[in-house]
Amino acid sequence: METVNVRDVRVLLPDDEEDTHTTWPHADTLTKAALSHSAYSSVDLAGHRWNNVKISRVVFTDCRFTGLIVNQAELTDVLFRDCVFDYAHLTWLRSVSGVAFTGCRFTETVFESCDLSGVAMDGCRLAGVQFDGTRVDGCDLRGSSVEDVVGVLSMRKARIDADQIPNLMASVMAELGWKVDH
Repeated sequence: METVNVRDVRVLLPDDEEDTHTTWPHADTLTKAALSHSAYSSVDLAGHRWNNVKISRVVFTDCRFTGLIVNQAELTDVLFRDCVFDYAHLTWLRSVSGVAFTGCRFTETVFESCDLSGVAMDGCRLAGVQFDGTRVDGCDLRGSSVEDVVGVLSMRKARIDADQIPNLMASVMAELGWKVDH
């Protein structure tokens, strides 16, 4: 069993004998589906819908999730490398264990009622991301850029770098409606 560590998160990878898919072998809408023990590379999943999906031991590399709509998903040992989640709307996404994003881009992505506890987001770009009622206990954002985050006050117990504080503080000020007089 091969694993990869991203920050403090250990992800159990699919077995070596599994093929890497370069096309999506499923419908654009997944409902009550389970994806496991597979790898996907350079797959375009823009505009797809996932409803009540369980994903375990899967690696997504250089995949496009632009406009993805998720309504209830459970992730266990899932690694996203260099993927794009721009304008995705993720509702009731739950990390069970071993979930990491490396080098991914999230532009105006909405995390609504999600549980990202214990997730690692390393080297990611979070621009205009919205956290609405999302739990992030121990979510490791170190090494990622954070700009214009909405819902930053709900990001209790997230792990951050000192250099992220100015951008996150600007988001806090915007959220609280604070004005600074010079």
